[in-house]
Amino acid sequence: MVLKSTDGGSTWTEVPFVTNYDEEGIGFVSTRVGWAGGWTGDTYETIDGGASWHLAGWGVFVNRIRFLSPTLGYAPGQTVYKYTVGSTDVFCDFGSGKGRVVCQAAKYRFARVIGVELSEELNRIARENVARHRTVRAGRVEIVTADVLDWPIPDDLSVAYFYNPFVGEIFHTVVTRLIESFDRHPRRLRILYVNPREHQYLLSTGRIRPVRHLRGWRPGKEWSRSHSAWLYVVSSQSST
Repeated sequence: MVLKSTDGGSTWTEVPFVTNYDEEGIGFVSTRVGWAGGWTGDTYETIDGGASWHLAGWGVFVNRIRFLSPTLGYAPGQTVYKYTVGSTDVFCDFGSGKGRVVCQAAKYRFARVIGVELSEELNRIARENVARHRTVRAGRVEIVTADVLDWPIPDDLSVAYFYNPFVGEIFHTVVTRLIESFDRHPRRLRILYVNPREHQYLLSTGRIRPVRHLRGWRPGKEWSRSHSAWLYVVSSQSST
């Protein structure tokens, strides 16, 4: 049984929970997001204040869940599990289309997830997809209709995602503006680039260096390139 109070403990109501489950520990990091564990084994998560629960994908025999702050918590069980959040990170998908990547990014605890797309028709579909998406943990999701050359890059943007949306001068201009944003507000700024046709240009800037590479596994050089993903970081110093 799980009981919930919305008035500081003056009154309590029972909320639905997993049947035949021996719960031992429960903790909430916000009014909507929380976890419950117990001797039955699995840990469950809610993102709607306890109205529904699903397997969290972490934690075995968790019997206590304690949060020291909105971004730090601990849960002892089969081992001690630690909860941390990059709550200040801002993710942007450049050329977000119907919002597939935006929906995936919204599963994580970004402060904001932004999709920038030129087509309002695609953005209408993207907003519908986000509204239907059941697992949204990001603080806010924004779908922006704009030309990327006109859209002002936020100075708190920390993850820039490109699935080969454009090449040539458009890509070069956007990257230049990312570097300018970094120089105005130095921070950890990463670029995640799938099908990186402008890989050599990024290296030529002297300000962006690759830190991780995931290749496609099918035969053929072109297939491997077009299905690869690179992670880069923006640096404050030009390479020599």
